[in-house]
Amino acid sequence: MQFTSTILLTILATLIAAVPTPTIQPRGCTTITPNAMQSLLSTEPTIGYTNEGLNGAGGNGFTIFQDNTQASNRYQMLQFLDFVVPACSYGCELKVTDVGKSVSYSHLRGHEPLSDPGMAHVKVQALIPNAMSIYPSYNDVKNVSPALVSAEKFGSFSIKNGTALTVINGEACPPAMSDGRDGHLQFVFQLEGSDDLSRTRYFNMAQRGVGAVGGLNGFHMTFNC
Repeated sequence: MQFTSTILLTILATLIAAVPTPTIQPRGCTTITPNAMQSLLSTEPTIGYTNEGLNGAGGNGFTIFQDNTQASNRYQMLQFLDFVVPACSYGCELKVTDVGKSVSYSHLRGHEPLSDPGMAHVKVQALIPNAMSIYPSYNDVKNVSPALVSAEKFGSFSIKNGTALTVINGEACPPAMSDGRDGHLQFVFQLEGSDDLSRTRYFNMAQRGVGAVGGLNGFHMTFNC
């Protein structure tokens, strides 16, 4: 009887060992580009300029600057980016790349351009999910309630022409809105060093989606990785 029990236990152990362990296939990352991008100019604080195409440099590119050329007329441009993220997503990460080698950056001391401007240093402020309209004004962003800011310095990064993929920071993906629509993550970008009133900086980069001519470039977000 003991011999039979031993055989049965051996067979059961063999069968258990032979049962294949299910393999959980990792989900592929989802990549999205901005749903909306708004240029915010301090000299026109009650409006914003919407970049409709999100494709290419110039009018539809990503541009920020801080102009101190004239001491009596200092002004700057910020950029506001809005991403729409499907409900129940997880692991949202904000990223930037200039594989398209589109970055243009100039740095002046007074009226004199530096021969080697170096890398642009950019600061990113994060707002709480669904914080505001996707088309804010300069004043909306500069006077935003602290309660709507999730991180005054969500991240900062240095970038030059041809910079490879860089992860700026990650956060929880947004919940759905109260009406059931997908949630929004929103960010404000500006050049660091804005307190240095002797210097002027201009930064421009192509903002393109995956399907655009030239491929993905600029700011994008990944999730569900």
